Amino acid sequence: MSRLQRAVTATLIVQAFTVAGMVLSLVTVPAYLNWLGQERYGLILLAMSVLQYLVLSDGGLSWASMILVSHAKGREDHPEIAAVLQASRRFAHLSAGIILVLTAGVGLLLALFGAALPVHPELAGLALAIGLQAVVTLLASPTYSLLNGLQDLQYVALAQGSGRIAGAILAIAAAAGNCPLGGIIGVQTLANFVSYRIAKSYAASRYPWAFEKHPPNRLLRTKLLRTAAGNFGLQAGDGLAMSAPVLALGWFSGAEAVPTFSVALTLIMLPLGVVRNFTATLQSAYGDAAAKGEIAWIAQTLSRTLNLSLLFFGLLAAGYLALTRDFVSLWTAQKLTIAWPILLGALTVGALNSLIASLQFTLTGLGRIRVAARTHVFYGVASLVFCGFLVWKVDPQYVGFGLLAAALFTNLWILPRELKEHLGGLSFWPSGSTVVLIFLLSVGSGLLGAGLASELRPESRWLALIGGAGAIFLVYGVLAKWLLSDLTAPVLNKILARWRSRRSNRADVVPT
Repeated sequence: MSRLQRAVTATLIVQAFTVAGMVLSLVTVPAYLNWLGQERYGLILLAMSVLQYLVLSDGGLSWASMILVSHAKGREDHPEIAAVLQASRRFAHLSAGIILVLTAGVGLLLALFGAALPVHPELAGLALAIGLQAVVTLLASPTYSLLNGLQDLQYVALAQGSGRIAGAILAIAAAAGNCPLGGIIGVQTLANFVSYRIAKSYAASRYPWAFEKHPPNRLLRTKLLRTAAGNFGLQAGDGLAMSAPVLALGWFSGAEAVPTFSVALTLIMLPLGVVRNFTATLQSAYGDAAAKGEIAWIAQTLSRTLNLSLLFFGLLAAGYLALTRDFVSLWTAQKLTIAWPILLGALTVGALNSLIASLQFTLTGLGRIRVAARTHVFYGVASLVFCGFLVWKVDPQYVGFGLLAAALFTNLWILPRELKEHLGGLSFWPSGSTVVLIFLLSVGSGLLGAGLASELRPESRWLALIGGAGAIFLVYGVLAKWLLSDLTAPVLNKILARWRSRRSNRADVVPT
């Protein structure tokens, strides 16, 4: 199986779990709003944002070990892979121990003095649950990094996806049983821990040589820490940027203001996750290709990824802007109403996240981790500043545009410049004509879908949503196939060839 085939397979598995998560969310979000109320649900969302900061104690070691393992795989250096795993596990245990001590301390302080402080009564249990979630994430990271680096991507996607789905189902059951907020997150932690233990058993049975003990390698440990320093910047920047809108809303407007933006962002991030997941799985392939000097392959793959991502985003943007406000109102029984600035801001955040991920993972695969890390840290800090300013001084509805302002000052000009230099000047951006065509297709199909939905709304609101979505998909798909055949034809031909191959293989099987 080629690098691209492994990445595509893993992405399809991840996206299958994403679709399952979307189906579950059709139940969970209205259920949480009914059972917990907007404030308690907002506290859970804020707690999950804080989790991103706790996981930063990993120090970037999980990404660093994945990159070093992928480079060693390109050289077929099994002893080095085992040494990387051994070192990363030691650091992960240290990080988990620190978080465990801090969590116990915070939980004890809140339990003893929480009544005298202006805090929510469930904050102590919530803090303990988030701390344990961070500990499990840190302990699992060396195993998942090993499998990612060895490009056993399908199993990682399967293990992590099944853990998330199981955790979501358990959390729904806990919320239905009037469980405290800490217990709702606690059952999700339990599901993640079980999936991690299964993944570790799989890795040990398939790659036993990776778990062999080796004498401490000081040079390798230093290399791991240096690589981790850059990856820590990437991890920190990502955590700061993606949590900035939620934290700004929670701090300046209160927890009850969080669900509206979070729901709008989740609805666009779930389908766009396919882009980020694909580019993330390609990171180890980029590292393998870079070790073999295949720079042209990297540039070509990045170009195809950006073009197809833009085509996919155009379709999503049309449906998202045309139908999301009606969908959320109907879905939550009018408990949430999404204003246009929030909708546009969430769409902007989703687009930025996908674009930056594509550029960033390519750059880190090329080994330019420190440059990408410094840029991303500036992006994360700037996101906190701009989002906080917009909520505090302008209007909370414009919080999503804080990330756009931050990106314009950092990632959106530094990353392309670095990539152009290290890809030898090879082009990777979509052409201007492609961008214009996709924009026109998106606007035209979106207006048509919105118009049809408006006509059908008096009959049935669900029928209006389904009819509008179907019209957008049909018009956009047909016109894209006709006007952008250079993008769509290779993908469709590959899918058709694979389907014919499978039919042929089945026909060749002689029944016994």
